[in-house]
Amino acid sequence: MVVKKIICSLIIFFCIGLSSYAEIEKKLLIDEAGVLQPEVFAKIEKHLKTVSQKSGSDAVVVIVSDAGEKSPQDYADDYFDYNDYGQGSEKEGSLLLIITGDGTPGSRYAHISTHGDKTIKTITDSVIEKLLDSLIDGGLKANNYSKGIESYLNTLSGRFYNSLSLLEVGMSLGLALLAFFFKFSGTIRKYKSKGNFAPVPFYDVSKNSLVSFATTDDTFLSTNTASRIIQTSSSKGSSGSSTTHTSSSGQTHGGGGRSF
Repeated sequence: MVVKKIICSLIIFFCIGLSSYAEIEKKLLIDEAGVLQPEVFAKIEKHLKTVSQKSGSDAVVVIVSDAGEKSPQDYADDYFDYNDYGQGSEKEGSLLLIITGDGTPGSRYAHISTHGDKTIKTITDSVIEKLLDSLIDGGLKANNYSKGIESYLNTLSGRFYNSLSLLEVGMSLGLALLAFFFKFSGTIRKYKSKGNFAPVPFYDVSKNSLVSFATTDDTFLSTNTASRIIQTSSSKGSSGSSTTHTSSSGQTHGGGGRSF
């Protein structure tokens, strides 16, 4: 009886372990268009895992030849929602959709979908434009998908955390302290070599200063106030805000995209 309980417990723990492993190992890079070579695919996939772990927000890249009957925004939002991406209770994450197109002008498109309060606030409308710039100008425009995605990920990671490793930070601090030590030591030696300084003569403030008090009158004449109404546009988010919408599954997403 005891043996059966132990076996049942092991099976339960094994199943929980498998589910946790599947959660950790969810695919962050999907290349249905087949534009990435195996070694490049592995490199980008590793980079995605690093960004996701350090930021606490899933970083996903999906590459397809077309979005079917859906718009790029709907395709990206639905892919994120229905494939259960996102970390934590808020399902924090972002998905970059790259549509390679059929070679005709305007058929290639890149769209970024964001989800989760922290991610949406971090990847604002202006940040999305910068991410798209780094993606497209960084390689996609020249059909270099791997270079463009790497450029995109470098910009994305910089929005969440310092990309320097602990070793690099430690080395930088060490060099700074070393430079300070040499500078400080040199200054001390310089002053010591000059010997004693001549005493500074006493400065008598009462004898060498003049204070004069006088009464002046300022006459108030009038005031003149001008006002005008500044028109603002509410169609787009400001540089520090994120425009959101609701996906087909009822989830709130931010995002934006453009053709290239």
